[in-house]
Amino acid sequence: AELSDEQTEGLTDHTETIGVLAGYLGHPDEVLRSHAAWALGRIGGRAGAAILEYQRDKERSASVLGEIEEALAAIRDAPR
Repeated sequence: AELSDEQTEGLTDHTETIGVLAGYLGHPDEVLRSHAAWALGRIGGRAGAAILEYQRDKERSASVLGEIEEALAAIRDAPR
């Protein structure tokens, strides 16, 4: 299940969360990798973008690559 805007809105300290999600980007299950990319896109920030860009170069699944690209676009388009 996906998190709603209200559920992700309250997250402020993302250091531990970003680390966990980065680990899931290397998981054998592409559904878990896709969800991790989506979540990193929602959290945003330089760390999330850097992790997604690194994983983009390693990822072989077209569906996960699509999710990574959407997540990076969400980070780029986020208000600052």
